[in-house]
Amino acid sequence: MHSEAGFQIMEDSIGLSGELLQIARYILAGGVAAVPTETVYGLLADASSLNALDQLRALKGKPSSSPVPIFVPPNLPLRSLTSDPNDILMLLEKAYWPGPLLIVCEPSGVVANLPVCRQGLVGLRKSSSRIVNNLIELTGKFITATSANRFGNRPALNEDDVKREFDASDLFIMDKPADSITADRPSTVITSEKGQLFILREGAISADEIARKLAESGFTLGIKKVG
Repeated sequence: MHSEAGFQIMEDSIGLSGELLQIARYILAGGVAAVPTETVYGLLADASSLNALDQLRALKGKPSSSPVPIFVPPNLPLRSLTSDPNDILMLLEKAYWPGPLLIVCEPSGVVANLPVCRQGLVGLRKSSSRIVNNLIELTGKFITATSANRFGNRPALNEDDVKREFDASDLFIMDKPADSITADRPSTVITSEKGQLFILREGAISADEIARKLAESGFTLGIKKVG
């Protein structure tokens, strides 16, 4: 165990690179890090820290009212994270988690007090990225899952993109391992309400693919794209 600046990191719990340990410490100290996920570069910060979220929103140019999604630990099922675990969301969780699907839903008590929640909703993603999951384990925190770009711009796919987007910003930028980003597109964002599925953003998983998956399981509902 390594103790530094008022927090502790279990260095011997996983075989990890020194850079990952540095990033974990940076996040726990309230910083924002640009890290490759399986889709695009993300801005990762402690989702329980108001100061970290303020920094993140300032970097992206997002209004304070805008939601910030989070990565969830690999061992937590969606059922424990939402107060409305309906059949549609449970099916899509089974089909696409871990992976590039972000689910917007009503939070359970596990996450309801996090300052990322807005208007009674939270965005949840379970990542297949070993980098993201190692950082979740190292920090013991829910971590933000928003893409590394200024509001309205294209997400960054490499370190150079991040540096151009956030020139001279106080940001820890992780070098991209060769096998880290596999989709090169942001996650698909969905929500479900009253038996209807809404696609808020079509990304790495297409609307057609989701429709086929639902049809295979007997769901004949329509899908509405709203973003």
